[in-house]
Amino acid sequence: MNFSVYLPQKLASQLSHIADQQHTSKNAIIREALEEWIVHHRTKRSWSKNFFDFQAGEDAPDFASYRSGLKSSKEDNVMKASRITQKSQATIPSEIRKVLDLHEGDLVGFEVNDKDVVIRKVIPLDLEFTKALEETVSEWASTEDDKLYADL
Repeated sequence: MNFSVYLPQKLASQLSHIADQQHTSKNAIIREALEEWIVHHRTKRSWSKNFFDFQAGEDAPDFASYRSGLKSSKEDNVMKASRITQKSQATIPSEIRKVLDLHEGDLVGFEVNDKDVVIRKVIPLDLEFTKALEETVSEWASTEDDKLYADL
């Protein structure tokens, strides 16, 4: 799971400093802190005895045989950065362009949610097809129909 967290500047600086000192990622430090917090704050629940006594059928393959097919963790690739130019332009990082299948001339859209922005590839509308389609449904394009269906 990926999510964004706002950190005050002082805390973000401290986190960066510690990550540099420990030669680890900021995400790894945050994960470790979150795991410790959850262990400390969760209520103690006991597992059912049946859980520990479970035995897979003899024909069930060993889970280890599937490990090579698992995708690698992308948790440390949560955020990519790009600098804003004097003309308020930014380069979309190559990893993001690959994910969105963006190429020169493609359109991108920006969806704003509070202080977060989601970037999406925009598929342009085929205006010629739309006009041709509009001509085939002209019998429904009357003021009478507009009145009848206005409350839908």
